[in-house]
Amino acid sequence: MEYAPNRRQFLGFAGTGAAVSVAGCSDLSSTTDDDADANGDFEDEDVEASDVSLTGSMVTALLQPDPEELEARQMELQQEIQQQVEDGEIEEMEAQQVLQQESQEIQLELIEEAVETFESEYADDESVTIEHALPEQGAFLLDAEADRLIEILNERAVSGLLPGEEFVTALEQQEEQEEQEEVIEPEAEPEPEPEP
Repeated sequence: MEYAPNRRQFLGFAGTGAAVSVAGCSDLSSTTDDDADANGDFEDEDVEASDVSLTGSMVTALLQPDPEELEARQMELQQEIQQQVEDGEIEEMEAQQVLQQESQEIQLELIEEAVETFESEYADDESVTIEHALPEQGAFLLDAEADRLIEILNERAVSGLLPGEEFVTALEQQEEQEEQEEVIEPEAEPEPEPEP
């Protein structure tokens, strides 16, 4: 089974067609942000779109699961579920649902691992500043010089680079989605008074 990014992971990124080209990197230069120190350490809890200050050198880096690990894990999952079907433990319809759900969980788990690895690798790299992150989507807002961006793009875990504006767009869409998903609980109806 091939890697299929879930909707939430690439919310705001998919379909933009706005990847940063190598030629376009020539005008990029590194800057320093007040929210990050020289070593790239940052505090990014509950970041909002209004909190992000973009400069022309910032780009959005998208991470992907390790392809070999993903393929191996999903193949193992398929074999387990197929065996359950053959043993009569689950029906074919249920097997498809379980396969889809657990495959997505595997993808998210591997993306989390890629995020942790990426953060640890670049935390002490003075030529790269991690401004903000969306771990669930495997996305980072980076500030770096052109040659470092090219090197980062060649990283196995990095699936692409987009303009920094796409990070803000993703935040805005995520905030909008979360607002729509908020469920207002109906007020409890008062209990009827007992008859005299």
